[in-house]
Amino acid sequence: MYEVHHIARVKELLGTGLSKTAVASRLGISRRVIYHWITEGHLVAAASGGTRRRVRRESKLDPFREFIETRLATDPSLSAAQLYREMTNGGYVGGITQVRALVASLRPAPNDD
Repeated sequence: MYEVHHIARVKELLGTGLSKTAVASRLGISRRVIYHWITEGHLVAAASGGTRRRVRRESKLDPFREFIETRLATDPSLSAAQLYREMTNGGYVGGITQVRALVASLRPAPNDD
């Protein structure tokens, strides 16, 4: 039925970052066989989730992050809407929701003096 070289090939393909479904489809075997091999310990490395890495894409907000940080350091009372208006005049084409989230994370905590 399935031989050691089948398991080795599955392990190799999973190591390249392919999903279990993609590997099963490519090799013409059932996904259940792959999951069975993982359960039985034949594919221990594959059970950990493979080697895929999520690549962070640049957001529309990234070029304006320093601007927001500088403006908030200068005037912490600035609202996200005010910063958004300034940014759109400077070429920002993203939405205000991202601006609000970033401003909330960057805004200095109020002093309770």
